[in-house]
Formats: sequence, structure tokens, C-alpha cells
Amino acid sequence: MMRVAVAEGGGDLAGALDEVRAMLADDGPVFLHQRRLLLEAGWLIAELRAAGVDVSEASDEVRAAWLAQPGQLLGDTWWSILESLLSPSTPSLREAVELADGDDVPVTFRLITRLELARLLVDAGDRSEATAVLAHAMNEAEHLGHVPLTRTIGAFAAAAGLAAAPASAQRAEESDPLTARERQVLDLIAEGLSNRQIGERLFISVKTVSVHVSAVLRKLGVSTRTEAAVLQKNSKFGVSRQDAVVR
Repeated sequence: MMRVAVAEGGGDLAGALDEVRAMLADDGPVFLHQRRLLLEAGWLIAELRAAGVDVSEASDEVRAAWLAQPGQLLGDTWWSILESLLSPSTPSLREAVELADGDDVPVTFRLITRLELARLLVDAGDRSEATAVLAHAMNEAEHLGHVPLTRTIGAFAAAAGLAAAPASAQRAEESDPLTARERQVLDLIAEGLSNRQIGERLFISVKTVSVHVSAVLRKLGVSTRTEAAVLQKNSKFGVSRQDAVVR
């Protein structure tokens, strides 16, 4: 999992997908969070396909791994979303967009499914609906504070000549999504400190640290401290920095 996060954090989506495929090929025990990782692989495949990469073999492997699960885990909401990303069609993605708005789906897939639907709509010449779909996705991205997907949506809108708030994407690129305190917490996460240690360093309670950590993960669009640390070390977001030690 960590190697996947490192590759994603460095912008190497092909490398991240290769790591997923290597894990699927391993004959060892089924790894923890496999379903979540397979859903993530659907997003990687969609992005690489959009960049012109042949992902047919990877799609087959991810689909086979999903279908190899116990029968009671098949045919659910996550499968419908994953399949719409592996074999995209306008009807399947319209359904996926509705399903992704449910509470049991990672919120980033509200953006991912809309972005993929917009791509198909542009290809089909329906620029009006594509613009509306992208605008919805951009609003969601900004509401969630998800900087990487805000950039991706804005970049596609600009490349397609659509008005999906590209200025917002530019602001996200140029500004730091974190507050000064959240930036300090992120720097200490990257040093490997625990919540208790961060609290001692910044003279705040462990509960307050926990709130800041949750905000950092949400704003950076990641789910683990390791992923956040990778982004911090790559320094691919934000320009405002403060020392992580209060003097």
C-alpha cells in the first residue's frame, strides 16, 4: 500500500498501477483493504486511458480480482462504479455518478465519476452537458478542499475549452490549501511524530492535534499519514510555510 501511495504522491500513476497489479499477482493472503485499492485502481486506469495509455490488460486483471471475491461481496455499489471506470459508457457513468453520491462511497469518486462522464460527453460532442457536469465536479472539489482533483478537473476543462471555473483551479495551484497551523502539523507528520508528540511540540492537546490531522488529510485528498508525508516531501502543493517548531 505504501508503494502505491508513494507513486501516486509523485504523480507516477502508471507506477502506482504497476504496484497494484504486482500485489494482485502475489499468491499470498488477500491483503487488507483490497476492495478499496481495486476501486482506486479504477481511477488510475481511467486517468491513464485519458492520457492515451493502453490499459486493457490492467482492466482485465482488476476486474478478475474483484470478481474473485466471495459472492456476497459482488454486485454492490462499488462494483458498479469500478466497472464504469474499467469499461466506460455514458449510461454506466450516469449511474455511477448517482451511486457515488451515496454515503458508503469514498467522496473522491463523486469527482472521479463526473470527470470521466464529462470526458465521454466531450467525445460525443455534448459540450453543454459536459460543462455542467464539470462545473458540478469543480464545486464538489472545492467544497472538499481536494487540491489534486481540482487541478485535474480544471486542466481538462481548459484543454477541452470548457468553462468549468478554471480560475478556481489556478487559485488552487497557486495557494496553500492548509492553514499555518495545519502546515506545522503536516511537517511534523512528515517527521514521523505521533499525535502526542506533535501536541508536545506545538503545546496543544492531543484532541486538537487529531482535528488538525483530519483536516490535513481531507484537504490534501489522502487517507493516511504516510500519503500526506509523501506529498509534503514532494512539495507539490502550497507555497506558504512556517517553522514546525514554536519558538
